[in-house]
Amino acid sequence: MRRLWATSLTATDLEKAWTNMKKIEAYKNLSLARALRTESDGLVGMNATRAYSIVAKARLPIGRVLTSTLALIVKTRQEVENYKESFFYQLKGTLGRFILFHISMKMDKFENKTSLEGIKLEVEDKLFQYAVLKMKRKRKIHLSLLISGPAKGS
Repeated sequence: MRRLWATSLTATDLEKAWTNMKKIEAYKNLSLARALRTESDGLVGMNATRAYSIVAKARLPIGRVLTSTLALIVKTRQEVENYKESFFYQLKGTLGRFILFHISMKMDKFENKTSLEGIKLEVEDKLFQYAVLKMKRKRKIHLSLLISGPAKGS
């Protein structure tokens, strides 16, 4: 028996997954790790929740998942509370109906007007250059097409 491990459902990724299927035994440690996490979650969650609740004299549920989730919530809240508003300038121009923004590898947002004025003088009354970003279209494959698979017996 072999296991299909696909990271996405695009045709190229699925073809790669089909050709790189491994025997199910190669994933035995992943299954064992899942079982140990489940057991640990139960033991830590039940025992630590009980201990913390007794000490605090209130119900305080904790555990591996809950604790890390709460840490993310606290971190985000601290970031919001410590947020300092900042302002920046951007160089924007028009060419007919098109709106153009100055984008540089170094920076596209400026903290003060003086650094922006230097760029403005440099590009003012000059022809502009443009770049087209290369885009890759990913084709998604429907799950029903996977039933037939590439070759049997591999």
